Amino acid sequence: MEWKRKQNRITLNNYIGFQIYFVTICTRDKRIVFNDSEIVNENIKLLTQFCDKYYFDVIVYCYMPDHVHLLVVSQQENANLVVFIKEYKQMSGYRYKQRVGSSLWQKSYYDHILRKEEISEKVVQYILENPVRRGLVDDFTKYPYSGSLKFGNDIFNILS
Repeated sequence: MEWKRKQNRITLNNYIGFQIYFVTICTRDKRIVFNDSEIVNENIKLLTQFCDKYYFDVIVYCYMPDHVHLLVVSQQENANLVVFIKEYKQMSGYRYKQRVGSSLWQKSYYDHILRKEEISEKVVQYILENPVRRGLVDDFTKYPYSGSLKFGNDIFNILS
């Protein structure tokens, strides 16, 4: 049986250039993975490396136990979200498999290109408050696996 890639709703050309993307990547079989600080820290380090390589900034991230949310913005007209996410998933999955012996990510991921009329602040709020909605913490600033690669802890001031 031959596996075929899921058809994109929009053409791949829309994933190149100056855009803001909301991305969600789930773990394989919704397995609880990102409750281990070593695994999360290694993934953040890899995410940073691939951001530098592919010209993206991570405005906010949140590693939930079974998925990760990212709000990323491209920094160059040739920045390619598909290549960036593919390589991040490939390398982080490889490292995880070496460590644990099983696959890290589900196939594909969810993405949303933010339109001009959509307010990024609302997406930041949604991402940062995810651990509160899930009952993991009562205050989003206490969750250890969220932050910003671009703004550091200043990202928490947006909602305070």
